[in-house]
Order: sequence, then C-alpha cells, then structure tokens
Amino acid sequence: MSKLFCAKDNALLLFILFSILSISASAQTTAFTYQGRFIDSTVPQPTNGIYNMQFALFDAAAGGTQIGATINISAVQVTNGIFTVPLDYTAAGFDGTARFLEITVTNVVLSPRQEITSAPFAIAALKALQANKADDADRLGGINADQYVTGQVVRSFNNLTNNVTLAAGSNITITPNGSTLTISSTGGINNQTNQQTSANFSIDGAGAANIFNATTQFNLGGSRFLSGGNGNVFAGVSAGAVNTTGGDNTFVGTRTGLVNTTGFNNSFFGTDSGRTNTASGNSFFGRSAGFDNTTGASNAFFGLDAGRFNTTGAQNSFFGTSAGRKNFSANSNSFFGFNAGLNNTTGDSNTFIGTLTGQNNVDGKFNVFVGSQAGQNNLSGIDNDFYGNGAGFFNQTGSNNSFFGHASGKKNVDGNENSFFGVDAGSENTASQNSFFGFEAGTFNKTGTRNSFFGYKAGLSGQTADGNSFFGYQAGMNTSGASNTFFGTFAGFTTTTGTGNALFGFGAKGSGDSNTSIGSSAISVGNENTLIGYNTSATGNSNTIIGWQAGAVGGTINNSTAIGTGANVLTSNTIVLGTVAETTKIPGALSVSGKTIVATLGTAGSTSLCRNALNQISTCTPGNLTEADKAQNNELLDTLRQQNLQMLEQIKLQQAQLEALKQIVCETNPAAKICLKN
Repeated sequence: MSKLFCAKDNALLLFILFSILSISASAQTTAFTYQGRFIDSTVPQPTNGIYNMQFALFDAAAGGTQIGATINISAVQVTNGIFTVPLDYTAAGFDGTARFLEITVTNVVLSPRQEITSAPFAIAALKALQANKADDADRLGGINADQYVTGQVVRSFNNLTNNVTLAAGSNITITPNGSTLTISSTGGINNQTNQQTSANFSIDGAGAANIFNATTQFNLGGSRFLSGGNGNVFAGVSAGAVNTTGGDNTFVGTRTGLVNTTGFNNSFFGTDSGRTNTASGNSFFGRSAGFDNTTGASNAFFGLDAGRFNTTGAQNSFFGTSAGRKNFSANSNSFFGFNAGLNNTTGDSNTFIGTLTGQNNVDGKFNVFVGSQAGQNNLSGIDNDFYGNGAGFFNQTGSNNSFFGHASGKKNVDGNENSFFGVDAGSENTASQNSFFGFEAGTFNKTGTRNSFFGYKAGLSGQTADGNSFFGYQAGMNTSGASNTFFGTFAGFTTTTGTGNALFGFGAKGSGDSNTSIGSSAISVGNENTLIGYNTSATGNSNTIIGWQAGAVGGTINNSTAIGTGANVLTSNTIVLGTVAETTKIPGALSVSGKTIVATLGTAGSTSLCRNALNQISTCTPGNLTEADKAQNNELLDTLRQQNLQMLEQIKLQQAQLEALKQIVCETNPAAKICLKN
C-alpha cells in the first residue's frame, strides 16, 4: 500500500510516497523497511543529497500517545527523490490497533502522520490461521478470535502455556462452573475485617500493609523481635523475653532486660543492657550497660559497659564508657567521664567528673573528684575534694583532703586533713594537716605536718618539718626547721633548718632559731635575735636591734642592743643608743638597778654619772669631775631621757605590731609555737 502527501514549511516542499517492506523473505523479525519519495523544492530536481530524519510512532493520526522511542537516522541518502530506511519498534509496538508514523526531515515535522497498513507477510499469516480452522474461519475452538486479542482467554499462566493444570494446595479449594473458576480458602487468612481464629499464613517475598495490628508480638528469624503490652515496648531478639507483670518498660536491643519479670519504669538501650535486671526505675544506655544489675533501683548508666557489674547499688549515675564499671553494691555515686569510678565497688556518695577520675577508688566514700585523672588512684580515702587535672592523683587512703588545681596534692598517698590550692600545690606531699595556697606552694613538702604556705612557690623546698607558716612569694625555702612564721616576698628564703623564727618583710631572713626579724631585708644570723627595721642585721645571739639599718656588726656579738637609725653595736653585752653623730638625752628620771638617778647640771640635788671599772653607768666619785665633765654628763643624761622615751614609745608600737601579726598567724595556724600557751 502507498500514500501520497505533502507538507510545506517556508521554501521546503516535500512529496512523500512510502511503502512498508519486509527485510527478509525467509525469516521474520520485528524490523521492517520503510521506503519513500520526496521532493525538496529548494534544490534542483530530481532531489539528491544527505538528510537527517526522525521517525516517531503514534496510536492516533493527531495527538494520541507515542509508542516506543523516536528513531533518529542521520545521513540518509536520497537518490532521485527516493530513500529507504530500516525501522524497528519491537513487537510491543504493534498490538493490532492502528498505528501512525510521524516523520521529521531536517527539523521540519511533516504533516499529516501516515497510517501504517498491513504488509504481505501479515496477510499470509492470517490465511494460514484460517486454513487450520476450516470449520469456522472466524473462531478458534469455538472462541472468537478477537477474544484472544483482548485478553478474555488465558493464553499463559505463571509463564506456563497450552494445557495448564491448576492444583489446589493446603486449605485451598478450586471449583469450576462453566467458564468460571472459583478458588477459595478453607483455612489460612481471608480478606475480612474480623479476626480469624486458628489461621496461619506464610509469605515468601516482600509485603506491605497500611495498618498491621499484631496482638502479641513480631518475630524475626523465628525469635521474638518486637512486642508490647502493659505500657512496655520490647524491640530486639529476646528483649524482655520473660517479662510478666512489669510495666512501662522500654527495652531496645538484643537481650536487653532479658530476665526482667516485674520491674517497672526501666529504659534499656543497647545489646545486653540491663540483662539481669529485676528492679525498677533504671535507665541504661549502651552495650552491656547495667549488665549484672539485679535489684539496684533508680540508676542511670550511659555508655559502653557503664555500671557493667553493678548488682544491688541504687541511685547511681554513671556517664561514659566503663564509668562505674565495677560498682557492685555502692549507692548514690555520680561518675562522669571515660573510666570514671571504674573500679569502685562499695564506696558510696562519690562524685567523679572527668576522664579517669577516681578510676581506682574501691570503697572510698563522700569524695568529690573533678578533672581529668583527679583522684585516679584513690582506694579508700573518705571525704576528699579534688579539683583539677591530676589533683590527688596518687591519693589512696588519705581522707578529709581538699586539693584545688592542676596536680595539686598529686602524690599524697595517705595524708589527711590537707588543703592545697593552686597548680602543683603540695604535689609531693604525703603528710597531714597542711594548708598550701598558690602556684607550687609546698610543692616538695613530703612529711611535714601542720604547715600553712600561702603564695607563689611558698614553702617550695623539700619540707620535712612541722608547724610552719609561710606567707608571700617564695616565702620559706625551709627544709627541716619547725614552728617558723615567715611573712613577705622571699621572707625566710634562705632559712632552711631554723626553728621558731618569725620573719616579717621582703627578704627577711634568719638562719638560726627563735629569731624575730621585722622589716625588709632584716637578716639574723644566730639565735634569739630580735630585729626591727629596714635592713637591720645581727650576727650572734640574743641581740636586740631596732631602727633603720641598725645592726650588731663586726663579728659575733651577743647580748647587745642597738636602738636608733643607723645605730650599730660593735661589742657584746653593750647597749648603743643612736650614733656618734647624735646627742642622746634622757629627760626625766632614769632608773638603774632599782635606783633613780637624776643628773642635771647646775640643779640643786643633782647627781653626776660616770663609767665605773666594769664599764657601767654609776655615780661619780666626789672630786673627780671637772666642769667640762659635768656639762657633758648633763647633756648625756638629757639625751638618755629623750631616747628612753622614744624607745619606750617605739617598743610599744612594735609590741602592738607583733601582737597583730601573732593574731594573724594564730588564726591561720593555731598549732604554731608562738600561739601555744605555756
């Protein structure tokens, strides 16, 4: 068959004559040959050249649905207006209904579409079918041929053809009735809204449902996987497997809450979490968290193996991998961080916060450890407060300690009642009843007790003595000296072995025992010296030096007194008032050995003073004094009176200052020697 049509687009005028031919006469496929003729009015005639063509198959002459994909053929040779192309829309493209071909040449869609008519092979096939059924050319076995086309007759079943036999399986009945075949179920499940009793079903493959209502449980691989009831949600193989009356529990994970029977209000998440639990009010999150818990109630364990071996302990909160892992029966503990409280077994009321905090605590109670590795090795210490990375790291049995700062009290093992504040404060301490405040304060104190160190590196040295109080930047480099009190930057900086010293002021020093130095750079070398004033000094014993840069100089001097600015005593058993450039006056009475001596030149009843053979001041022998001696003695007595009054006022002031300093010392260190009553 052939048709002639034309399409016009601008200067292009095409006249196409086409026919459908079989590709091979000996074997039929789904491909066919399309041949046509057209005229391109824009070129000399006849039309010759190379053209790009597209062929689309539709089920209608206009509009409709395209069948299959568009076939693009480039570089089609046109000779004398004739072209030939192969087309293949597969067998699915032709079901017996009308088909129309839409052709596009060089992006120009030709219109109208061309209907595809029968080819010779199709006619031959129809004749062959009619020959095989001579009694009825229009029917096959009494069935209209068009019923084969529309699907009213079963031509195959589950890929089975020809004589297909239907076999009824278990609980299935097949009932033929004329052309109707009824398949019904005598068991299993039917599509109905009411629940069926004694009905089972098995499905091989995937399934879907809008709403699926299971009364008891869901299984996975033959094991219960999801169940509920009584406020419970159990998800996971063997989760809550033997639960009986326990309610409001949520178990998620394999074997979670495995043996729980009557426990209420538990939440277990993670394989084997709360596996042996029978109590109520627990929350376990993580693989094996609370694995061995039995009757312990109101616990919260979060992390892998958190509270792993807890059995009867209650009111515990463990957060972090292996936190409180070995807690057995202890109560009211809070462990936060990796391995925090890892080995705690029976210790109660502890709070450990930070990685490895309280890791080795076994039965210690009422401890608070905050910071990475704080109190990591505490075993049985009680009532300790450790704050800072590594604070109280090696503490084992020490109790009632307070350590604040990085590595503070780090090596304290069994010391008790210590208070360390600052980085490395008391880091080497092993003794008891010490108070160290400041960076590296008392860092190397080892066995000394009842010490109070305040300030940057105060008491820094390897202290082994007791009852010392050091206040100030690097105050007290003491090692074995006891009952010392040092106040001020570098106070007692070089004092190492002295005992009972009181040093006040910047750089105040003393190398012996029972010295009192008050003033910047007041330096005592010896014992029982009292120095008051800036840069005062004494070398010897039992000296009293008062005044700016006053001192006992010139060697070892004992039992001497120097009073006044720049006053220096050069010999033992000597009192020096002022300097040689000063006039010493004593207005009023002067008492010596219980007697009152009044010396005023020219005054009736006056008595002159002289030095006797023992170099002491006493009355002069009559007749030995000249007028010049009398005048000098009177001047000396006036000076002595004035300096005596000044000295008394200064002594009162110094006594008041000493009393105030003593009060400060005794408030911070009541055990100091100066605070003890006889």
